[in-house]
Amino acid sequence: IITAPQCDCDVVAAPINPINQEICVGDPAESLTVEVGNDITVNWYSSPAGGISLGMGTSFTPTDVSVGVYTYYAEATDDITDCVGETRTEVTDTIHELPSITIDSKECTPEQFLEALDGAIFTGMETSLGLECGWFIYL
Repeated sequence: IITAPQCDCDVVAAPINPINQEICVGDPAESLTVEVGNDITVNWYSSPAGGISLGMGTSFTPTDVSVGVYTYYAEATDDITDCVGETRTEVTDTIHELPSITIDSKECTPEQFLEALDGAIFTGMETSLGLECGWFIYL
């Protein structure tokens, strides 16, 4: 099938300011969002061209649950002229593995460790809790 170009339509701007989301596996899904002008409707797709609309509106909540990077595309349609934008805006939903924690103990009691752990801040890098007895947590 060959689709003729929409020669009688004004240019419909693609959605702007895409907000990608990053969560850990098991976290509640967060909405992907874009912005459009007045009298514009957004349809969401899983491909950069063609396909069936997965949802409508400036926000879309994916249903992905497995670790991975999922790409969606927002397409603008002019509500007055029914003209469709020529390009779709890419928005990604990234689901990360839960971080693994390894605890290495050198002569600390569990009570000392738990006391030091209270209020600790983890930065995603090797973190020492500052105990003289040598508990370390690796994320």
